[in-house]
Amino acid sequence: MAGANEAGVTIPEVWQNICKNGEFERLSQSVGGSWRDAGNFSKELGAVFAFDAYTFTSNTTFPYLIGCYRASGSQVNGYTVVDVPASTWAVFSTLHDGNGSGKYDLQSLKNRIFSEWLPTSTYTILDGGNFEMYGTSADGYEYCELWYRVGE
Repeated sequence: MAGANEAGVTIPEVWQNICKNGEFERLSQSVGGSWRDAGNFSKELGAVFAFDAYTFTSNTTFPYLIGCYRASGSQVNGYTVVDVPASTWAVFSTLHDGNGSGKYDLQSLKNRIFSEWLPTSTYTILDGGNFEMYGTSADGYEYCELWYRVGE
């Protein structure tokens, strides 16, 4: 099954599962501290995000992790802590995609990044993983930011 893990679970199903089993809420509550102050993050972004490496582990699978920010007051028992080194990031958002529906189209954004931005940019996407950051705008629109580690 394309876009699924070895057990046949797709990325949307992973998100549905962590919402159903309480893990999403547990992650959200584990953050603690003032994580926004430590990283210049938008006040609209949620604490829980996804990380993917797009380094294929088989013909159809790649690492995809769901995590949260860590601050001095975070409760990390039971979690693996990963430090992300300082990097230059290219950030793309679905917030102002012009559809006005408040629904974002992540696949269209990814397609535009790779077909429009990357071929004309002086940057290259570096190994080391990318982030999917989720938020809700002041107007109530849910959106996603894709953060790609880049270099010139």
